[in-house]
Amino acid sequence: MTGSARSTKRTIAMTSHGLPITLRSADDVTPEVLTSLLRRSDPDAVVTDVAVRRTWQGTTSHLHLDVDYADPATRLPRNLFLKTQMSTVHDLPDAVELELSEGGGGTVLLDDETRFYRDLRADLDVETMTTFFADHLDGPSQFIILGEDITLRGAQVPDAIAGLSVEQVDQLLLTLSKVHAPFWGNPPLGEGGDLSWLQHPLTGAFAEFLRTSGFAIIRAFLEHPPEGFSEHPLLTPHGAMMVAGKEHLPELEAHWNVLRAMD
Repeated sequence: MTGSARSTKRTIAMTSHGLPITLRSADDVTPEVLTSLLRRSDPDAVVTDVAVRRTWQGTTSHLHLDVDYADPATRLPRNLFLKTQMSTVHDLPDAVELELSEGGGGTVLLDDETRFYRDLRADLDVETMTTFFADHLDGPSQFIILGEDITLRGAQVPDAIAGLSVEQVDQLLLTLSKVHAPFWGNPPLGEGGDLSWLQHPLTGAFAEFLRTSGFAIIRAFLEHPPEGFSEHPLLTPHGAMMVAGKEHLPELEAHWNVLRAMD
């Protein structure tokens, strides 16, 4: 997240068990569902109407919501952001759909973010959206993260193709250092510790997912991105020049033969 938006640090009590809510499409996000979610942070919340302003699908489903409340003076925002897993927001490549559906190897991607907002966010002095609910769900949706819509107060969600400015990268690295520094070498990160659920890049469920399916999913997104995934082409042809000394000409010729066979 970049821009001038900043969140206030607040402690929100969130449950740690799956909820019996099934979200198969944006139509399932009703005033009753939102009321039950928001009451985990505000017991008096009553949502009377909700409209889906727009949706977006990557490895998860993003919904931007306009909300009305019974109490016109409520401090809850009227524009909310909901992140979950829905197969009906946009069609995904088959390989991606399989891995990210209930029981798939890619569901480890959903677990860390959910637990971050549920269990760790309140103890960190970092910039994030204000979050009202984060937990796992029973059934195909698997998780919900519900928070403010930060795009409406100046924050930007960068385009992966357009990139970031040097100043934005500097802010991002500062935020990441604040997230990671308090836990560096912390015993709870070890096996059996309170934070052992955090995924390791080389071992554990996330690393296994990357080795078996992750890179194939990335390729599927690049070659066949869902409609609206990016405003720019993800793959464009580029020329290349390969240089080798005389002693490496056989290796250069062998590599060129491999590339030529790919045409």
